Amino acid sequence: MRGYVPQRIVAAEIAAGGRRFVFTVEAAGYARGDYYDRPMSVSAAEDATGAGTPNRPRLDFAAPAGSRALPLTLAVVAPRVARLRLGRQPEHDFGILLDPEPAGLALDARETAEGWEVAAGELRIIVGREPFALRVGCPDGPPFALAGDERNVFGQALVPPLCVAEDGAEASVGWALAPDEHLYGLGERFVRFDQRGRRATLWDTDSWGTNTDAAYKNCPLVCSSRGYVVFAHTIARAEADLGATHAAAASLGVEDEGLDFFVFLGPDLKAALGDYTALTGRMPPLPRWALGLWASRCRYETRAEVEAVVERFRLEEIPLDVVNLDPAWLRTPALNCDFVWNEVAFPDPAGMVRALGADGVKVCLWEVPYLSEGTALYDEAKERGYLLRGPDGGPVAVVDGTFVAEPRRAPVDFTNPDAAAWWKEQHRPLLDIGIAAFKTDFGEGVPADARSAAGLTGRELRNVYPLLYNRAVYEATAQAHGG
Repeated sequence: MRGYVPQRIVAAEIAAGGRRFVFTVEAAGYARGDYYDRPMSVSAAEDATGAGTPNRPRLDFAAPAGSRALPLTLAVVAPRVARLRLGRQPEHDFGILLDPEPAGLALDARETAEGWEVAAGELRIIVGREPFALRVGCPDGPPFALAGDERNVFGQALVPPLCVAEDGAEASVGWALAPDEHLYGLGERFVRFDQRGRRATLWDTDSWGTNTDAAYKNCPLVCSSRGYVVFAHTIARAEADLGATHAAAASLGVEDEGLDFFVFLGPDLKAALGDYTALTGRMPPLPRWALGLWASRCRYETRAEVEAVVERFRLEEIPLDVVNLDPAWLRTPALNCDFVWNEVAFPDPAGMVRALGADGVKVCLWEVPYLSEGTALYDEAKERGYLLRGPDGGPVAVVDGTFVAEPRRAPVDFTNPDAAAWWKEQHRPLLDIGIAAFKTDFGEGVPADARSAAGLTGRELRNVYPLLYNRAVYEATAQAHGG
């Protein structure tokens, strides 16, 4: 792969009422490996050249092939939060940020012989003109430098540079790590808590357990014990290298045409995460019962079985607040959710919910965002265009990662607002009889060749699909409960 690495700034202007610094950077094209590979038969003097030039490959060993002009935008969106965008930006946000375009703070920029010094809030940002370099700092927080100047004994750069791929399919950012630094984050992980030294693919996948690197809920968020946080604002597949290739270097790469990332500078991790959630949203307080004991198994097969379990809890004087019913509550339970109640196994659902409620027990129902061919709801969704489409133009035929053999199983297309509203309505009758919550299972199986109403392929949609699915169910539940 050939990528373009910023070399120097050729134009700069303050925009958006003084709240954004917009640069045009000249980026040189390098084949993967050029940045690091060089002959070892060089002199000590040659080793010394290029020192202190972050984000610039050694021109004496890697001649660039062509160049591009790329836009680079710098903003300070909160007193300790910098936002940088390089290259073309994606059109879709899907509500990851509460405000996709926060106004930011007014920038106080001063041009120097080497570039610019920018101040806003508590941040001080140094931008180098040639060679391009960027460092963010604040009085009591850790400094953060793009790329950095970590090199091996031959002068080879160890930290990946800010880079946009030639084919527009990838962008990445790298930074240096301190020897005693610990790294956390990346969303849900089933491996050790400290991610330092690991390489991870952030790609929502049903892990079918908790003993692999696969995860259901990935997030391109890296938290450092030094008090900073790096967040890539993207819905795309991402790759994190947190000291795996080189112990002194970290990087985040995304399958996007450009890069949009935030740097949060503490002064400690709690404060940085507070700034992050201020931008992306915070969960409301949970009701007291949700913090209690939940009983679940795979699966309760009948109403009588559930009632016997509740009775045993009471007999043993074990507090119980919620019972979760997995797929057997559905008449067609094979990784399908058409909301048709299994009246044979669970007769009189309203009466069952009332009886359990009188005993202080709430009911949660399992669901998936998939509909199986042969059900009435599948036919309705197909007719209305509410299902993700496959290459043949019809509903998706196969959902990734599921093993139940059926003629066809298709995910609901939550990028279609009408489909999302329709899915929310399917919950209303259940909420009306007193169902308290829903276990929103699956949603990680969007096939790569799917097509959505928003024009995204399945590969582009995969990581954000669970967010859209859970948002619809959350909104339906919150509306019913007055939340």
